[in-house]
Amino acid sequence: ARLAAERRPARGDADEALLAFLVGSIHSARTPLIASMAMAMAITLAAYEVTGAAIFLLPAALHVVIGLGRLERLAVYRSYERKGLTRRQVVGCDIAFACWSTLYALAIGFTCYKLTLLGGSTETFALALATCTGFTLAFVTRSAGRPCTLALQVAGVALPQATSLLIQPFP
Repeated sequence: ARLAAERRPARGDADEALLAFLVGSIHSARTPLIASMAMAMAITLAAYEVTGAAIFLLPAALHVVIGLGRLERLAVYRSYERKGLTRRQVVGCDIAFACWSTLYALAIGFTCYKLTLLGGSTETFALALATCTGFTLAFVTRSAGRPCTLALQVAGVALPQATSLLIQPFP
């Protein structure tokens, strides 16, 4: 029994390995990340086109800055990975990715919020709800193993939309 206990990895080692795997999987999925950012930009530009409200140019500009920041974080992770990641670097990459992802969710949430308030039609209302729902579900599937990041992303996109639903009558 003592020999078996010696062979088992310590609980902390397993937790660190899981975190490294989850952070690695997020940072190695460049194509889905780019597709998500392109979709968010397309929706934001569609909101601008449908409403004519220049306010949508703000989240569009934010998507560019946030997208570059997120891609830069992928490059940082890859450079660390080539040299051999330390636990501190894994945690740092995870926190940085969570911060950029939260800003991304807030930009999408702001778009949904303003689209609901400014739209005035069932089409814009449907676009706002579909965007909020779709991105919330995507965040759940992508960040399920990292609950803090997940909570920040879901709150960032869903709370602005929920607020707009509370203050705006339905079309």
